[in-house]
Amino acid sequence: MRGPASRSGDSQAMTDRDALTRIARLAAREAERAALLEILARVRGNRIEAARALRVSDAMLRARLAACGIDDERRVWRPVTG
Repeated sequence: MRGPASRSGDSQAMTDRDALTRIARLAAREAERAALLEILARVRGNRIEAARALRVSDAMLRARLAACGIDDERRVWRPVTG
């Protein structure tokens, strides 16, 4: 039979796992956002060309842009440096 000490250890492990999952998701979203900004800069904001380069539909590209918080309608696209 498991006592209270082991239950609190399980909840701590779950909390740590949840925190790591959130960190991983955030890192993946940031990497996706950087990749989208890079390809859009390369094609000077042309969404159709960006979708072709990424081999996704325009609708999928728009969905990913929205999910990453990128408003491509009003952005001035400049080459990525660095």
